[in-house]
Amino acid sequence: MKYPDFIKKNQLIAVHAGSYPIGEKWPEYQRSLRYFKDYQIIEASSCKSLDLVSKEIRAQELADFYLNKDVKLIMAATGGDYQMEMLESFDFSLVENNLKWFCGYSDPTNIAFVITSKYDVATLYGFNAKSFTSDTLYPCYQNFFNIIKGNLIIQESFEKFESSKSWDSYDYNLDKDVRYESLKSKEIDLQGRLIGGCFDVICNLIGTKFDNVQKFSEKYAEDGLIWFFDVYSSSASDFYLRMLQMKFAGYFNNTKLVIIGRVLFKNDSSDQDFINLLKDKFDFEIIFNFDLGHTAQTMTFINGAMARVKYQNHQGSLEQWLD
Repeated sequence: MKYPDFIKKNQLIAVHAGSYPIGEKWPEYQRSLRYFKDYQIIEASSCKSLDLVSKEIRAQELADFYLNKDVKLIMAATGGDYQMEMLESFDFSLVENNLKWFCGYSDPTNIAFVITSKYDVATLYGFNAKSFTSDTLYPCYQNFFNIIKGNLIIQESFEKFESSKSWDSYDYNLDKDVRYESLKSKEIDLQGRLIGGCFDVICNLIGTKFDNVQKFSEKYAEDGLIWFFDVYSSSASDFYLRMLQMKFAGYFNNTKLVIIGRVLFKNDSSDQDFINLLKDKFDFEIIFNFDLGHTAQTMTFINGAMARVKYQNHQGSLEQWLD
């Protein structure tokens, strides 16, 4: 696994709108930039657009950032739906020859997952550039800014989470106690190679020319895999069927553990529906309702890194290191 250098004070962060532009949400983005005062920031010109620009333009803007020797970290501007269409227009050899961090969550998984699973370069999953709108320096914010500097702190499960996302508020509504659910063992203490991202996106990549998971799994068979899945929208039955699809496609070869975040839109399913369908159906450990993804707060994952995950009494931790 190849690891870019972590970012230092006053170095350059580039913001790329691969999924959707910031557009009319620019004031929110400006709020986020308050937390990046230690760094220089540049944006792709399409970030300010009100409409999605062509896949060719987005691919070229990303290529320009990789070719810019001063850029040390590329952050997705925001989420969206259409980053997948730019994959065939982007020259991924630039990633291998110009090592730097790519960071994002949700739809930017299209780029991050391919970079890590196919080109063996670590990426960051947890936040987009427009994610830091709150006036409150939440623990998950602090964790992120520690990790991008190379301070790989052990992330402990948070106390509260946001059970109902408010799209109109800058702050999190942390209204419910965090409670992880292990579907097999009462205690878990496992090490393995991290791989994952937005579940919805990864499913779209299965069987395409960008799918390299079986070779990735074989390469890191000795480490074993720890998958992390951020589920944006899925019923329990659909999620279970997609898990079976992944199993049949060889995605879970050499897998030790699957971490599943809190599902944002459950489509009339309950947590128990997910648990009932997944329990005792797979050979590996599963932790459900992890601090991951679209429901705050969330941990920051180094996609491709080694990790140790602990679970006990519905709480847990994530330790990561570069190896």
